[in-house]
Amino acid sequence: FFLILFFNYAYSADDTITGTQTTREDLQANSTLTIQSGGSLVNTNLNNIARGYIAAGNEIDGATVIIESNASIKGKSNAIMGRETNNLTITNSGTISASTSKAINLRDAQNTTITNKKGATITANTNAIVQEAAGTENAENVTISNSGTISSVENRSIYFYEDATNTTLTNNSS
Repeated sequence: FFLILFFNYAYSADDTITGTQTTREDLQANSTLTIQSGGSLVNTNLNNIARGYIAAGNEIDGATVIIESNASIKGKSNAIMGRETNNLTITNSGTISASTSKAINLRDAQNTTITNKKGATITANTNAIVQEAAGTENAENVTISNSGTISSVENRSIYFYEDATNTTLTNNSS
C-alpha cells in the first residue's frame, strides 16, 4: 500500500490587539491587524514591531493594518516595516511613531495605501514615512492621504527616494 498526499495551504490570520502588546507582530498575507481603541503595540527598544516580511525575498502581500482612535503602534525604528510587500494598506486613526527613524518604512514595496485620518499622527525622530527601492524589487505606486499630522523632528516627514516611482500624496490637513 502506497499513499502520497499533497497539501497546499494559504496562511491568513486576522489579529486584534485590545490591551498592550510589547512583542513583535508579524503581518500575514491577506489578513488584518487591528489595534483597537485603548490598545497598543509598543516597544521603543524593538525595530520592526509590526513587520510585513519574514526575510528578504519572503514578502507578505495583501496585509492591512488598522490603528483605531486612541490606539498606537510605537517602536524604535521602522515601527511598521513593509519590506517587499504588495497591496499593503495602513489606516491610522491613532498614533504610529518611531523613537529613532521611519515610523513607516516601505522598502521595495508596491501598491501601498496609507490613510492618516483627522486627529491621527505619524511621527519619527528622522523621516516619518520612507519609500525606497533598495533591493531587487521596485518601490512604486504608493498613495498617501493625510488629514492628520505627519511629522519628523529631524530631516523629512515624508521621503521618497529618487528610485521610488508613481507616488501620490494628498494633504487635507490644515
